[in-house]
Amino acid sequence: MPLLDSFTVDHTRMEAPAVRVAKKMNTPHGDEITVFDLRFCVPNQEVMPERGIHTLEHLFAGFMRDHLNGNGVEIIDISPMGCRTGFYMSLIGTPDEQRVADAWKAAMADVLKVKDQNQIPELNVYQCGTYTMHSLEEAQDIARHIIERDVRINSNDELACRKKNCRNCTSSASATARRLSPGRFSDAAMTTTLSFSFQHRPLVPFAHDYAHGDQEDWHQHDCAQLLHILSGVVRVATPVGYWVVPPGRGVWLPAGTPHALRMTGNVAARTLFIDPLARADLPAGCQIVQITPLLRELIVSSLALAERYAPASRDERIYELILDEIRGMAILPFGLPEPQSETLRRLCQQVREAPGEAWSSGQAAKACSMSERTLNRHFQQQTSLTWSEWVRRAKLMEALVRLAQGHSVLRVALELGYGSHSAFSAMFRRVMGVAPSDYFRPPA
Repeated sequence: MPLLDSFTVDHTRMEAPAVRVAKKMNTPHGDEITVFDLRFCVPNQEVMPERGIHTLEHLFAGFMRDHLNGNGVEIIDISPMGCRTGFYMSLIGTPDEQRVADAWKAAMADVLKVKDQNQIPELNVYQCGTYTMHSLEEAQDIARHIIERDVRINSNDELACRKKNCRNCTSSASATARRLSPGRFSDAAMTTTLSFSFQHRPLVPFAHDYAHGDQEDWHQHDCAQLLHILSGVVRVATPVGYWVVPPGRGVWLPAGTPHALRMTGNVAARTLFIDPLARADLPAGCQIVQITPLLRELIVSSLALAERYAPASRDERIYELILDEIRGMAILPFGLPEPQSETLRRLCQQVREAPGEAWSSGQAAKACSMSERTLNRHFQQQTSLTWSEWVRRAKLMEALVRLAQGHSVLRVALELGYGSHSAFSAMFRRVMGVAPSDYFRPPA
């Protein structure tokens, strides 16, 4: 099968942001068609966030037409690449790369002038297939990324892929690129890149330790991931919510879930990277889970197993039992769903930054310039939680982090706005089933 145009260039030598003439052709009527590769970020090192690239898709073509159409040029279409590192632009005409680069930067400047998510074109259920999956903030982060850098020219001759590198390659699941949008974990101290194969076994175990304050920037895996925390606390950010993983628990991340991690305390972690085809009924969503004593010991045992094993052997039975235990993991309420509205997302971030405030629905509604009724209606529609339930859960998750750091129950209660030790303990026991003083005792 002949390779597609994009597969004939060496992505390891590709610069970004950069313009490349991907293809030229003539129509039966004699029109000259040019396809441009507008590479926003370096392949296999960066990716654009899903919400941001979706919003940019709605804005980009209109702004580019304003700056590029004319003098024999008419844009036909601009579409995002599946790898989320750029856009393809097809047009009638043959403008040079520098003209395209200048129009591109001017279009990005226009993106920064959009003041509200309501100004995004065709943002409705009738004209957009996933109209809730948008973020003007992320789109503008992408635009700044282009404006602040020099747009270069990628040459096809210089990027021509060597034949030996263009043959069929063995794919392996891996931790991929950092996300362009800084999210809320922007000052990343470290980036993890792992390569592994499921050719001989259904999962790959890893043991790793982190120091207090370590972070992993935005990345994703082509496989599912179970991150089990032995000590310390890990905060997890995903495009749809925030999660806290206390000791003895784990976080399940389905294949393809973009996420960032931040460590509180010295964290000892054990990770399983799991072939998504190993079981048809693996959990479909991101969730915090209870790690049973049996699963904990199986994870430890898997670290010593050989990559290859004989059928019906002990090693095979351990791998299979791990997969069975994963299917039965209990889900814990340590997640904060993220609303789609930019206004509500900003409000939620304010709560996370100041969890000791009361954050009544009246206070929140005033901050959003809407009525309490409207706030609660929109919030529940977008998160399945009422505003008060969301705030209570946010405070609980912050309490878990602080208790894990060794803070006293009284100190945590007062810092999070509770009037007394007993009021906080009652809330904690109602949700968690045990007193806060007992929660971090090592499991049996």
